[in-house]
Amino acid sequence: MDMRQALRKRQIDDPAVSALVGNRVTWVTRPQASALPAVTMQTINDERPQHLKGFDDARGTRVQIDCWARHVDGVADGYAQTVRLAEAVIAAVINPATIEGIRFGRATIEGQRDLSEDKPGGGTLYRQSLDIRFWHEGA
Repeated sequence: MDMRQALRKRQIDDPAVSALVGNRVTWVTRPQASALPAVTMQTINDERPQHLKGFDDARGTRVQIDCWARHVDGVADGYAQTVRLAEAVIAAVINPATIEGIRFGRATIEGQRDLSEDKPGGGTLYRQSLDIRFWHEGA
């Protein structure tokens, strides 16, 4: 298991996150027409510090985590769903933990943004976008 798999597992295994999205936590893309709410992640910066004998075991990786929900009149408040989901994700990943040999230190939130777009045929797609730096080491 690598850091990416471990980070996904942290969210899926968290009761608050899984209650909102089930296992709809993916890297880079969300399957088209898949159910919402959902979470996508992408690596923004993955420094690879090294010394004369090779790479350091510990490193910081900045990951953008996007929390998605859709608002359709009379059905759901998509913006409120994204805010709840973002808070659940933060609670699930911020504290130190070891997941199948990958040790995470306390993460730092480097930014949080509100985004939205109107969808053809009605409704609005909302997104809470989080930039989180993860300090980690292991396989």
